[in-house]
Amino acid sequence: MEERIILMKKVIADFLSVNAEIGVGLALQDKSGHYLFFFAGNRYKCPPGEIFYAGIGGHLEEGEDYLMCAHREAKEEIGTNVEILSAPAT
Repeated sequence: MEERIILMKKVIADFLSVNAEIGVGLALQDKSGHYLFFFAGNRYKCPPGEIFYAGIGGHLEEGEDYLMCAHREAKEEIGTNVEILSAPAT
């Protein structure tokens, strides 16, 4: 039997439900290579004995693109500007 590979171009919107809220999440790394996360406490439900750590992020506001949202969320949540770097995979 002949095997075929079909490639389909997908965009983020193809994977979201109609009512999905769109936003950004940031993995923040300092100059020494350490990543910044925070203990989310009771904000998220976890099984007993487990701890939930979260990163910085939030929802897009009207008129924002993803980069604008990332900069705004970092400023709001940790009070500083961030440098957005590219990554081999996201």
